[in-house]
Amino acid sequence: MNVTMLGAGAFGGALGLVLEENRHTIQYFDPYKYPDITLSQALTFAGEAEGANADNVAQAEVIIVAVPSSVAPELLLELPKNIPIINASKGFISLKPFERFEDFSMISGPAFAKELLEKKPVTLTATSSLVVELFTTSWLSFDRTEDKLGVLLCGTLKNIYAIGAGYYAVKSSGNPTYYINNALVELKSILAANGANSETAELACGIGDLTLTCSSTQSRNYQFGQGLANKTPDDALPATIEGLSALELIKHTPDFIIPDTCTIVKNIQELVYGDPT
Repeated sequence: MNVTMLGAGAFGGALGLVLEENRHTIQYFDPYKYPDITLSQALTFAGEAEGANADNVAQAEVIIVAVPSSVAPELLLELPKNIPIINASKGFISLKPFERFEDFSMISGPAFAKELLEKKPVTLTATSSLVVELFTTSWLSFDRTEDKLGVLLCGTLKNIYAIGAGYYAVKSSGNPTYYINNALVELKSILAANGANSETAELACGIGDLTLTCSSTQSRNYQFGQGLANKTPDDALPATIEGLSALELIKHTPDFIIPDTCTIVKNIQELVYGDPT
């Protein structure tokens, strides 16, 4: 299958290698890594199926979105509506950017690019059979749900909780399992309050990703939380902090609900902004 990957960073590149292993044809589009390739060129490229040649131009059959969520909405507006879209970006709190597409689905879960590159056994969450068909290998499997919003929110909120996990790892000697369990309870409450299925938090995209991100120093968000606790200068912290972007998005989305019982998120908001709002 001809696949266009929007994003050639660590995670997008790792997903691309999985697709190549499964004998799919990949074209990357990343305005930072491949400035000479336009989006229109990335969406139409020479097919490598049997009998393909320079005159046999095949349109992308699937588009995978693996760019930072801060730039994804602008790119999404340029994409054709009739090509299936698979979102692998984390940082959205609404399905609205995807509702214009006739066919869109999600892939999410507990895997850094390194795990995928090393082919370590991992389970991710998929919202369509297309995702499963494209990515399943002997070491990569999937659990399934139709709850696209829930998968989307899990991928965004876990980055916020990872900031808190990094902070409290420095400030207290508390059990990280206790923190993660409480974060899971809150995650379920936020999903339900915003119209998603709370049980989606029990899938790989929820508890799996939450556990990975809140317990690993590989997480940029976890590193940022540690930096807050240690008062590390900004220029010594990771450049991209997805959890900060998520907090900003929530702050400027009045109809997004954080229940009063979700004290961890509110405490993280206070750490970042100096107030809980």
